[in-house]
Amino acid sequence: MPQGILDTKPHAKTAQTTRFVLQCCLGIIPFVPLIPFLSGIELDAPDLPPRLLFFQIATFILCVTWLRNGASRLQIPFLFPILVYFLLLSASALWAVNPFRSVHLLAQHITLFCFFIAVSATLHLTDLPRILRVAALAGGLVALIGILEYHGLLPITLPSTGRPSSTFMFRNLAAHYLITNLPFAGLLFFLSRHNTDRAIASVTTAFMFVYLLYTRTRGAWLGLFVSTVLMLVLFFISHRQIHWQNFKKQFNRTGLYYALGALCFVALFGPLRANLQEHHVQRFDEKKADISSAVTSIFAKGGGRGRTTIWAGTVAMIRDNPILGVGFGNWGIAYPLYDQGELRTDVTPRRPHNDLLWIGSEIGILGLASYLSILTLFMYHAIQLWKTDTPHKWTVLMCGISLFAMIGDGFFNFPYERLAPTMNFWLALAIMGICFRPTTPSPHAIPKRFALILPVILLGAIWITTKQLSFDYYYIKAIRAHYQEDHVNTELAAANAIQQGPFNHQVFIIYGQSLRHQKEYAEAAVSVRKGLQYHPNFPNAYNNLGHILDEMGDHQTAIENYRHSIQLLPYHHKAHYNMAIAYEKMGEIDSAIVAYRKALAITPYAKAYHNLAGVFKKQGQIDSAQAYYLKSLSAQEPAIESFFNLGNLYTEQYEYTKAITAFEKFMQDWKGDPQWVSEAQQRLSEANSGLGVQAEQRGNIDEALRHYQTALKIWPQNAMGWYNLGNGILLKGKKSDAIEAYQKAISYDNTLTNAYNNLGLIYTEQKQYPQAIEIFEKALQVHDDSPIIYLNLGNAYLGKGDIYRAASAYEKCLAYWDGDAQTADAVRLTLNELKAAIGP
Repeated sequence: MPQGILDTKPHAKTAQTTRFVLQCCLGIIPFVPLIPFLSGIELDAPDLPPRLLFFQIATFILCVTWLRNGASRLQIPFLFPILVYFLLLSASALWAVNPFRSVHLLAQHITLFCFFIAVSATLHLTDLPRILRVAALAGGLVALIGILEYHGLLPITLPSTGRPSSTFMFRNLAAHYLITNLPFAGLLFFLSRHNTDRAIASVTTAFMFVYLLYTRTRGAWLGLFVSTVLMLVLFFISHRQIHWQNFKKQFNRTGLYYALGALCFVALFGPLRANLQEHHVQRFDEKKADISSAVTSIFAKGGGRGRTTIWAGTVAMIRDNPILGVGFGNWGIAYPLYDQGELRTDVTPRRPHNDLLWIGSEIGILGLASYLSILTLFMYHAIQLWKTDTPHKWTVLMCGISLFAMIGDGFFNFPYERLAPTMNFWLALAIMGICFRPTTPSPHAIPKRFALILPVILLGAIWITTKQLSFDYYYIKAIRAHYQEDHVNTELAAANAIQQGPFNHQVFIIYGQSLRHQKEYAEAAVSVRKGLQYHPNFPNAYNNLGHILDEMGDHQTAIENYRHSIQLLPYHHKAHYNMAIAYEKMGEIDSAIVAYRKALAITPYAKAYHNLAGVFKKQGQIDSAQAYYLKSLSAQEPAIESFFNLGNLYTEQYEYTKAITAFEKFMQDWKGDPQWVSEAQQRLSEANSGLGVQAEQRGNIDEALRHYQTALKIWPQNAMGWYNLGNGILLKGKKSDAIEAYQKAISYDNTLTNAYNNLGLIYTEQKQYPQAIEIFEKALQVHDDSPIIYLNLGNAYLGKGDIYRAASAYEKCLAYWDGDAQTADAVRLTLNELKAAIGP
């Protein structure tokens, strides 16, 4: 019997252990892809911690069961590179910038290693059909949910950031799982001994393939296609005649019926268009509207969506850290230093979209070599096995397709990060380990001291994931409170999240922002600086720290932090914008203008247009100010306050019609502080009043009166409006109505000297001298150096016959007079006449 052929009957001593481990596996395989969501969609991977915790607990039970019944020695040809790979993965935390992140992510990968060890050491190929059956059914159920979601037929709404996502939150993540699970369903078809399994395999394969088409995940399609072609070519080349005969035997009449039925289902439903109601930004774009456009976009210009730039930066990272890498989980921390100007604040990459480059950058060339050695040794032993007519050839073939489908997809995506596809990856390797197990069991066992490490490590991993779930709970609360501008609850939730551990460096930023809004600037700065300890190359942290320092009055240090942010992220328009504000506060207007313009060159940011307009207004460049206010209103998210400032600008230029339009638009669209609506209402009233003055100057009194009345209807407390209305009414000869209007003006503004003066003149003309004198005296209490008031007061006293007070008023008029000489001469002549009448 050739090496690599398994003894199909397990020994009685291990039968009980095998049954228990098998039952655990039959629970793990469907629950990992189907477990309900326990986290919110605000997270980068909200479905991962719940799935991972379940997987870790189940794997812990597997390992304990294996240990209780004696840890058998593993004899797998590719075990050594696996051990080296995980050793380097673990050790990289020692030189990582953020070792906590390394340990945190190890909780998942070490669990996968333990899962691989327990399964490959315990199970037998006789258990394989049950495992494959469950895997196929789980994949079929995931696919059915996704198909119904794609056609808008799902009776419930699952959380999603990109439909159709089934149970994976995002469609690409579902595709990662599908391409590693499809070969298991195919293997069930080849190994089936009865029609039930063939039916299950055919139906679930058809479902998964259709749903895979619906995801429009080009990298997954390419990975599965290349992997399948590669494995089939190697398979048939190794022993073409025997394998071809065996292949034809699998497709007897019944097998052909099932296969043709599956193909017809795929051909019928695969090309159908989506009936999705998506309300998020990750919907299908025009490049993926249908299958053909998605395929052709692979080779189209820009089809990589900036991946080549990220890959180039990652290669440079590997070049600088070739042996050990930057540390597991630290690619995102190091990458901003290697970006080539493509990084954006709204699309900050967290992974390089190439798993092999990712591994090489984080654990070095040695780590990448050990990972590739696993695959190389697998291929070598697979080809050696295929050269024989072993019954396990189909198992090796399909497991190889599963392994290399994930590798192929990983050239463009990140299945390496996700639990469901990597679980299938290590399950396939475990199955291969079983296939290559010698026929005679080794009499030796793994030393207990070594084997006991696994449950201890798993307990630590479970503890970490439990803390992460608790962190996620508070972090989500903090994010939601932050969006609602509930700064007190943001602070409380973020503080509770930080107590669980620094699982996400951005929690320190959110915590700092909540403190900043509560004017606790020193504590806010401490929080952001702590976040920078975990991610020293995070541009937003420097921007936020600059914002805090700017509000503390330390504008120069704030500018230094903004510059650091811009060095890491030249396209950080908010950092340029905030730097401009700091420069403006320091009085360095030219530098502020330059910074505003740099911000606007990156993004047409309405606030930057608005502030730049204000700078030009202060400099007296009115045309530029108007132009930038208008630009701020034409931006994607307009600065509504520009309507208000534009209205003021038009008012200062006496363009009252434009001012009225601007103020009305502001009042209609403003959703902020209602006090500004009240202020705009007053300015609108004043603009209408100004329009009335212009009509009055043109001699159109009726039009002027309409504008004055409109102004007072908008704001009845407009003293100047009442004054202007009084003037208009007076021109119509309605003195009693004019008196009422002037009195209204004075009641709303008792400092309005002109209203006193005009009211006094009416009383004087009506020979109501005591009333006139009273009004003029009140005016002088406000403005005691007004020559015109003294002149009119003198006239009122003279009309009353009180020549002494009249003379005194005329003297004060002449003392303050700075007007035309003719009027002064007339007053002086009258004064001399009064003095002559009074005598010495």
